[in-house]
Amino acid sequence: MIGPAPGWGDVNVTNRRKTVSHFNLTGAILLVLGTTLCCAAAGAEDSGFDDMFQFRAFGTLGLTHSDLRSADYVANNLSQPQGAGYSKDWSPDVDSKLAAQLDAKLTSRLSAVIQLISGSNYNSSWSGSANPRYRPSLEWANLKFQVTNEMSVRGGRLVLPMLLMSEYRKVGYAYHFVRPPIETYSETAVTNFDGGDLTFSRDFNGTINTFSAFDGGTAVRAAVRGTEGHLFGFCDTLETGPLTLHASYTNIEIHSADALFPPGFFTNFEEAAAGLPSAVGTDAAGEAQFLSDRYDLTAHWLRFHNYELGAIYDPGAWFAMAEVFAHRNDGLLGNLMSGWASGGYRYQKITPYATYARVRKVGASDAISLAGLPQALAGYAASINDFVGGINSGNTNSSQQSFSLGERWDVMKHLAVKGQYDRVDLDGGSHGLLVNIQPGFRPGANANVFSATLDFVFQ
Repeated sequence: MIGPAPGWGDVNVTNRRKTVSHFNLTGAILLVLGTTLCCAAAGAEDSGFDDMFQFRAFGTLGLTHSDLRSADYVANNLSQPQGAGYSKDWSPDVDSKLAAQLDAKLTSRLSAVIQLISGSNYNSSWSGSANPRYRPSLEWANLKFQVTNEMSVRGGRLVLPMLLMSEYRKVGYAYHFVRPPIETYSETAVTNFDGGDLTFSRDFNGTINTFSAFDGGTAVRAAVRGTEGHLFGFCDTLETGPLTLHASYTNIEIHSADALFPPGFFTNFEEAAAGLPSAVGTDAAGEAQFLSDRYDLTAHWLRFHNYELGAIYDPGAWFAMAEVFAHRNDGLLGNLMSGWASGGYRYQKITPYATYARVRKVGASDAISLAGLPQALAGYAASINDFVGGINSGNTNSSQQSFSLGERWDVMKHLAVKGQYDRVDLDGGSHGLLVNIQPGFRPGANANVFSATLDFVFQ
């Protein structure tokens, strides 16, 4: 398995009035890290080049088929533009990826990691904007200093430890299924951030507890360009015998340069309503301001809270794992609850398994009261309500569940072949996590998805 490795990056966000400087920060960190590695390489003759540097790689070659031809099944509906179904009968884009990683042990306490990854998604820019698919992306790049045996600090582009498998979610060889359940992992398109973390790890008579606190910024590299975020949070991992427990909390604030609403959409109404000679106008103006605060990603930084709890029990011959994830935003993003459970049995080189996953997203029911407003303003308020209602309806329309059966075959060391069948059932009136919805698509439909992958690591 390609183990946990650090990262860093491209967004510098100050506190309340945040400013973003993607390219400058990325370039500066690359310069520092590159200079450090060059200096280390120059002196590597004395200590041994092989002892100081280690090159590793991993990848997945995959094909996916969906019998639902009016939309595309993808591994991540927030960052993948196309997949299997409408775009292609059998698509290599859902799971295929290739990555390379360089680990450097610079001194007994200082180390560095750089990881590049190429895949079929928008997460392909070094500076934060969305670039063509399969262009290599700087996934991780950081320096780590081991302060004591139990405490370390890292800085740069780091993995965002929001989920149970965050450290290795892109390493197909590291897990039994074809892909982590999309009902949870598709809802967290951001996989890294630019900043720092502080980690404490302690062994309590064979029970190891690792706690990390982190802070930084990130660019949401998706179809919506120009979206930045500031985040902070913590995670805790407890390992005792065959049991691993993981819990995390992440607070994220996001802002976009792309306008979702027409200029003055809320403010023009607020000004007109505030000018009415009655409390009705004042109340309506306040309600419009409330909606602007919750939904206008351009005028305001929108905050949402993320909670996660996961567990793995793996005594050897068999294993079971489960995870629940929730994010809370009573506005543009809606409230989401997802979870999954999976288990399997290892028989020699064959591992059959089954997985169940569910996601339910709920939008708010915010609106401006029309009672007492003059006809023209009531019409304006109704247009705002319709726009906001459409957003909330879209939030609700991404609910679905899936049941999966599959088998992994470890052909040889560091090489595995997998086959998986997914039965995807969309909630009534929902388009689920599909993309490229076409005319004639029936909300609440279902899909039969077949996948085959070859996963490998080189180290």
